[in-house]
Amino acid sequence: MWRLLVLLLLHPVSATELASLKEDEDAYAGEASTVDGQLISLVQAKGADDPSLVSELLSKGASPSASGLYNYTAIMWAVVRHKVATLQALLDAGGDPGRDALFLAAWEGEPMVRLLIDHGADVSACAEHDEWTPLHKAAEKGSLPVVAMLLEAGADPHARTLPDKTFEDGIVPVDLARRKLKRLGKKKAPGEAAELRKLIALLVQHSQGEKEEL
Repeated sequence: MWRLLVLLLLHPVSATELASLKEDEDAYAGEASTVDGQLISLVQAKGADDPSLVSELLSKGASPSASGLYNYTAIMWAVVRHKVATLQALLDAGGDPGRDALFLAAWEGEPMVRLLIDHGADVSACAEHDEWTPLHKAAEKGSLPVVAMLLEAGADPHARTLPDKTFEDGIVPVDLARRKLKRLGKKKAPGEAAELRKLIALLVQHSQGEKEEL
């Protein structure tokens, strides 16, 4: 049940969707004893980042692309838990990086972004319901290293999200960074502001071939 509560905090759902999620959780309880279920449980657990335990389950037939409750894969859990060595083991075993793992990694940190890109993650893939890309998420967070990494790998700086209540015309990554810089203006954080300006300039350079004044 705790997993369902965490998901609801991140993604509010309707009553119908809630009932469906509850059914998924009940079904997952019966899958936890399978080798794939054991792999998911191992990776999602807080604690040591021990790839040897992952390798043991893989040798018993677990899939490195195994998915569990709410379609969270072992790779996605490795990203969420910051288990870099585990992530490496899953990807080296042929695990599918998918879109969601890179989207999560864009928020969580550059070591995992690099691993996913090196193993073929699509840097421009987006979710159908909102068309946010990993570059949008990295720009929103204000992570210059991750933005640079994604752009180098071919991420589209022109990608625009679908319209929603917050962004009536959708939004491109550079405007997310500009919003963050504007909000930061009221705080005394010169170092963070300087990095954001560099991030904005980099996005402008890639999208327009121009350099914005730092």
